[in-house]
Amino acid sequence: MAVAALLLGAGAVPADAHSASEKRQDQINTQIRSLREQVAEASAEEAALLEELDGVEAERRALDEKVAALDRQVAAAQAELDAASAALDQVTAELAQAHVSLSFARRRLAAAREELTERAVRAYMGEPEARGVTRLPRLDNQREVAAAHGYLEAMVEAQHDEVDHYQARRRDLEAMEAAVQAKRSQIRAQRDVVAQRTAGVAAARRVQAAARNDVLAQERRQEALVARVRSRKADFQAQIAALQAESNSITAFLRGVQAGQGAPISGRGIFASPIPGAAITSRFGPRVHPIFGDVRTHTGIDFRAATGTPVRAAGVGTVVYAGPRGGYGNTVIIDHGNSLATLYAHLSSIAVGNGTRVARGQLVGRAGSTGYSTGPHLHFEVRARGVPVDPLGYL
Repeated sequence: MAVAALLLGAGAVPADAHSASEKRQDQINTQIRSLREQVAEASAEEAALLEELDGVEAERRALDEKVAALDRQVAAAQAELDAASAALDQVTAELAQAHVSLSFARRRLAAAREELTERAVRAYMGEPEARGVTRLPRLDNQREVAAAHGYLEAMVEAQHDEVDHYQARRRDLEAMEAAVQAKRSQIRAQRDVVAQRTAGVAAARRVQAAARNDVLAQERRQEALVARVRSRKADFQAQIAALQAESNSITAFLRGVQAGQGAPISGRGIFASPIPGAAITSRFGPRVHPIFGDVRTHTGIDFRAATGTPVRAAGVGTVVYAGPRGGYGNTVIIDHGNSLATLYAHLSSIAVGNGTRVARGQLVGRAGSTGYSTGPHLHFEVRARGVPVDPLGYL
């Protein structure tokens, strides 16, 4: 799959595709970093554009992560709103049921009150049932008195039961009225919760929309940068071609100088680091251009070095070239015999001349940024029979 399509197609992604998008972005970032290392010996303009593109991609990735986080926030807020709305519906239903129960309790209390009123009226009107006590003196014998007294006690007890029943109904009614009032208060509070959750969801969605707009803006920036890189393709490829041509001419030059030498040897420790302790910022080997898709080969390794940093001979040998060399800038080439040579490029100054016999560790120049270079560093090559090989196999 073309890397250009990845760059142009990478946009805001849904949460379920977020990990795949991250993987694609990591691949793109790795390719851009690799090319930026390589073009340290090619085009400052191309390197600058690609570095800007890398920065846009990093911002884009951060925005994608922000959108994904906002998606989760909106989903959580919506879930809280749904739960609050469901709770409100439940409390509203309970209030309706409480109203039904309250209405029923009021009817029962009214019936109890009516029964007590009828009994009071009957007692006041002198009905035998209500005034049984007054009949007791006219009874003929003790058995009748005892029976009448028992009837009276039963009647009084029934009246007390009815009063107790009325009081219980009244207490039930009061409790239900309190419950209804509590439910009303609960509904008011739950409505406030729902309103807050609704406002939270709306706010989260606004932030989410703004973040998505930022992602789209970054996408447009990215597309514009890709278009700028493509518009300069001919220039950039011409510079790379010139650098490759210079490398090929060095190959031919060394084959002439080293004609008749023995087979090259190899192994770790054959050469010393030209800048002891310096970090390697770019390694040897091919890179795939993240936009053009072509393969470019970095013919050496780069050491991080400020302008003026001493550069030393990697081994005993004879300087066969010292001077400007096209895209390599100020360059020193040392023949070490056995068809091996080392090359030191982009020097700010040269400390040796053609034909100089040098010792291992001897100063040959100082690091700089001449030729095709985006900043001060040392480009170091090892060549066997004139062809670039990985220096790390010799250091």
